[in-house]
Amino acid sequence: MSQVDTTDYYPDSVIRSRLYIVAGTGAGIYARGLSYQGFVWYRDQDMTPLHFYDDGKGYLQMDKLGNGYVVYQKLLLGTVPMG
Repeated sequence: MSQVDTTDYYPDSVIRSRLYIVAGTGAGIYARGLSYQGFVWYRDQDMTPLHFYDDGKGYLQMDKLGNGYVVYQKLLLGTVPMG
């Protein structure tokens, strides 16, 4: 059985023109999404400066506990070998 030369299929170097196209496209899509949210999605909302909300009386930090639990579960899922 002969080995197949894979250097034509998987080059060791990055093609910079493709990298710039992919990065520029991703940045454009991200900027367009933020613009959509800012101008269309939240157009009926009053604009307020950045503020913090103390959720100690209502939620008792449960959102932070839930976020931590999800991150922990994803970490466990990522360390389990596939197959």
